[in-house]
Amino acid sequence: MLRFTSTNVCERCGRHVKEGRTLCDECSSGAIGIDFSRSCLYYDDVTSSIIKKFKYSNRRDIGRFISSIMHEKMLTEAEYADIDCIAYIPFSYFKRYNRFYNHSRFLAENLSEMTGIPVVHGIISQRLVSFPQAKLPSTLRMKRPSMFKRGERKITAGKVLLIDDVITTGRTLSDASDAILIHNKVKRVVSLTFAC
Repeated sequence: MLRFTSTNVCERCGRHVKEGRTLCDECSSGAIGIDFSRSCLYYDDVTSSIIKKFKYSNRRDIGRFISSIMHEKMLTEAEYADIDCIAYIPFSYFKRYNRFYNHSRFLAENLSEMTGIPVVHGIISQRLVSFPQAKLPSTLRMKRPSMFKRGERKITAGKVLLIDDVITTGRTLSDASDAILIHNKVKRVVSLTFAC
């Protein structure tokens, strides 16, 4: 059974918070710099299975299912209005040769087809990461250097939508958002993930 996110979410990163709170601990402390992000579903055994099949078993049909749910979420949030372009989390060299495709790019391109908003490529690039981020404890993830650097091209935009599959600590989205803002003439980055 799919567990859609409730109203009890951090107003910045969109992760679950206890009733009565408006910000999670990481956003309150300034440990991550996400301006606005939302997720469609809570991360549990069901969503984990869906994401793993999509990412590691070349199940593009599942990717289209995920994209459709993400598109529905876009329609419910005012922050996703007036998007100029869609960006995605880039892959390192290691990941490109060990997966069928960049899953974030696939989701971004599906959302582009559904919305008519163009996808931009190469505005940031990933530094060489030798250890999968999902395997790192959250304390180490928060202390690591930024994963992203300048890309091969620059853009000018008012608002960019950044896509990924899951938000855990928020560090990946935060680093990618910072890199987009630093290396491009972009006023604002908002993000959307399938699960949190």
